[in-house]
Amino acid sequence: MGDSFETEQRQLSQLWKKARKDGCLSPWEQAKAFALNEAWGTMHGEATYGKYTWIAERVHVQGPDNKHPTSEGIAKLVKRMTEDGDDWFPGKVYGSLGGRPSVVSETSKAIVANSTMALKERGVEPTYALIIAQCPNATINPNTGEPVSKQVVYYILESRCYDIDPDVPWNHRKRLANAALPPQDIEKRLTFGTHMLSLGRTPSWYFRHVLWTDICNSVLPTTLRKANMQALAQKGGSGWISEGAQYESCNRRGRKEDLVLAGRECVRVYWMPILAQGKLHLEVSGTAFQGDHVGGVPLFVHKLRAAVNARFHRSQPDTVFVDRGGGFYHGHGGITEEFKNALKLHKFKAFHGDDAIIQPGRSGDLWLHETAISWVKNRLRRTLPQEPWHETEEEFASRLKAAAEYVNSKYDVDGLCRQMPRRMRDLVHKTKGDKTGK
Repeated sequence: MGDSFETEQRQLSQLWKKARKDGCLSPWEQAKAFALNEAWGTMHGEATYGKYTWIAERVHVQGPDNKHPTSEGIAKLVKRMTEDGDDWFPGKVYGSLGGRPSVVSETSKAIVANSTMALKERGVEPTYALIIAQCPNATINPNTGEPVSKQVVYYILESRCYDIDPDVPWNHRKRLANAALPPQDIEKRLTFGTHMLSLGRTPSWYFRHVLWTDICNSVLPTTLRKANMQALAQKGGSGWISEGAQYESCNRRGRKEDLVLAGRECVRVYWMPILAQGKLHLEVSGTAFQGDHVGGVPLFVHKLRAAVNARFHRSQPDTVFVDRGGGFYHGHGGITEEFKNALKLHKFKAFHGDDAIIQPGRSGDLWLHETAISWVKNRLRRTLPQEPWHETEEEFASRLKAAAEYVNSKYDVDGLCRQMPRRMRDLVHKTKGDKTGK
């Protein structure tokens, strides 16, 4: 019994004191890091400045040199401890057990981290696509010749990028929650969904007959100052932010008005999406267009007819679905005379006829063309020129056309054109009138 007990003790000691490989913390050292993190909280409360360096100086990684881990490594370990809660234990392994070396060298990681932090300092939100474009050589996988995966890039951001203190690296966290719908809007959306399902129209019917379109515009900056203001306004609901740095200007959203309000430092270019029969086309109306006003409707419908004649030769869609913008409908839901006459002149008909009172506002998540517009705008953000304040209207039109080609080749536009019945079922039966998340 004595020999067996001693053998078990030696095995237990090895399990606690041996790391998976050199350069890693053993379970025993991880347990010390856990205790030190608890001790820091007792001494300093929620303050984090210097914490990870303090812990790193008191534990050692496995290896002949008895080195300390990096503060970034400790920060990642503490983050895992916190996220796992009671499920964490010393020695827990994350990801693959293999010892495959990183495809990105330490030098390349430093290049990516420094370049990404510089982007953020300039007010540009770092995304995977933008980082790959900014660091094409440092992010190439030498084994495949292709860019490394998102997971590799995000690991670099989480371990090496920071806002204020290197000991407090970035984490992808929320900025603001989406605004909730008021009860009366939810009720109206539910009524609309029930009405649409009662029509009994199939996905194929929507595909063949409906033109989804709208009046859109992009505000192009003409100065560096305006371009920076727009970059701040385009920040998403989540972003790469260090704990404690949420209130820094570079981590806050800018004013959304800077994306839609024109002025002396920008020009407004109008354009229209045309989604039908599995294809998306974008038509530029220019800076002189009257926008969402009855005065611009005749030209809008004229361009719509020209686009349909040019692109649909056999079976032409003839039913126009738009939102209840001021150029199309009055506040009470009745169609404007200008829109009605233009549709009749060009042999179109409105989806809801002369009265669209059933169609709710605050429902961009329901309209198929809004999904296509979001794809386009995402592509426009990713193809933004290095000096956007120098971009001309003609250059923007070319970029818009390229965005449409990209959307048609990379997204399921064909499937999108058949989605309306499914969205209405989700609206009625899943969300009961609330946002669908589309």
